Amino acid sequence: MSLVYFVFSMHVHFVETLRIQKYGRGVFTISSNKYRKSLKGKKEFTMIASPVKSGESIYLPLKTVAKLVGARVTSKDDVNKLKIRYYGKIIYVTNENTVAVRDTAYRDMKSIKDAKVSNDEVLLPIETLRRMFGVKIDIENNNIILR
Repeated sequence: MSLVYFVFSMHVHFVETLRIQKYGRGVFTISSNKYRKSLKGKKEFTMIASPVKSGESIYLPLKTVAKLVGARVTSKDDVNKLKIRYYGKIIYVTNENTVAVRDTAYRDMKSIKDAKVSNDEVLLPIETLRRMFGVKIDIENNNIILR
């Protein structure tokens, strides 16, 4: 029974991975405060801050991206307005909108310098989000696709 369950769960994981590769797990448009959960999805969800293009960089809302990749997001304590836990990393957003990442395996704390703030929401460049969450981010037909 456990081998059958293991094979079934591996199949489900494989199919879900293929779906994410094809349709994404989040689709954004620059200057729009709406996003969809996949390229096929029709339902739009509202964000506090819109993605922004600044120079050659594109910035996405940290909190929205964290939720889409499955990170555990908690809000408001005395020092931090946001705390995100994701596979051995803790990302802190302080009340002053500074961002720091702590790798729990190495007890290493690193500040993120290239954050922007819009509507009291922290936005990070897609290059930083790629490294932070280990996700692929593509740009196709004015869509920013989180895979």
